[in-house]
Amino acid sequence: MRKLILFLVRYNTAILFLLLQVLAFFVIYQTRSYQRSSMFTLNAEWSGKTIELYNNIDDYINLSRINKNLARENANLKSANKDSYFSLTSRKDTIVDTLYQLQYSYIEARVINSSFGKRNNYITLNKGSVHGIKPDMAVTCIDGVIGIVKDVSKHYSTVVPLIHGRSLLSVGFNNSSYFGSMSWDGKDFRHAQISDVPREAPLSVGDTIVSDTRSLALPGNLVVGTIESFELDPEDQTYNLEVRLSVNFSALDFVYVIDNLLKVEQMQLESQNEE
Repeated sequence: MRKLILFLVRYNTAILFLLLQVLAFFVIYQTRSYQRSSMFTLNAEWSGKTIELYNNIDDYINLSRINKNLARENANLKSANKDSYFSLTSRKDTIVDTLYQLQYSYIEARVINSSFGKRNNYITLNKGSVHGIKPDMAVTCIDGVIGIVKDVSKHYSTVVPLIHGRSLLSVGFNNSSYFGSMSWDGKDFRHAQISDVPREAPLSVGDTIVSDTRSLALPGNLVVGTIESFELDPEDQTYNLEVRLSVNFSALDFVYVIDNLLKVEQMQLESQNEE
C-alpha cells in the first residue's frame, strides 16, 4: 500500500493530465455531434475489420474440412448420376420396361504424394482397401482422367497416371465412334500421344479426346484432353496424334476412384471367347 501511495505522489501530475484528457474527450463526445459521429464511424470501422479478420481466419481453418465434404458430396452425386447406371431397358412389342442398375460407384480420395517429372510417375492416395479401393480401378478428378490404381494397402493406394512409361489407355473422340491407344513418351507431363487411329477418322485440332469403355475401368465420355496436332503414318496408314492432357499433374488434390461394379461379369463373359 505504501508503494502505491508513493507511486501516486510521484506521478500525480502525469496521472492528473491523463484523467483530464479522458474527461475532455468524454465532454467533446457528449456535446459535439460531429465528433460523436466521427468516433462512432471509426469504432464501427474497426469493429467491422476485426470481425472480418476473425471470419477470414475461421474460414481458412475450416477450408480443408469444407473441401473434404464437397468432394464426398460430389462422389455421391456422380454415383447417383444416370450415366453411372447400366440400362436394363428392354422393348417387347409395344411395351417398354425401363430399369437401371448401378454400374459405376465413386469414392472420394485425396492425393498425399505424387511425381510428374520422372519417366515412371506415381500417385499416392489416402484411401485403401478398408475404403473399398481395389487394383485396376480408374481415378479421375474434376478436370478429367488421371490413371489406374496399381497397388493397395489397408489405408493407402498407388496410382499409375497417364504420365507413366507403361501407361496405355483406350480413348475415343467426342465427335465420332473411332478410338485409339494413348501412351506417354516421357517428355512433357502436359502432353500424351495417341496411335492407331484409322485414316477415315474425322480429326481437327482442338477436338476433345474422351475415355472409352473398352478400358473397362472407366465410364465413357470422360474428358482426357484435346488434339494439338496429328499426322498420317505413311507405312500403316493410321494417324498419330499429339494431345494436350486436361489434367495438370503438378497440381493434384481431390480425386475420385471409380469402381465398375459390372467389370468382373464382362471379363468372365469375354474370357470364354479365348478358350
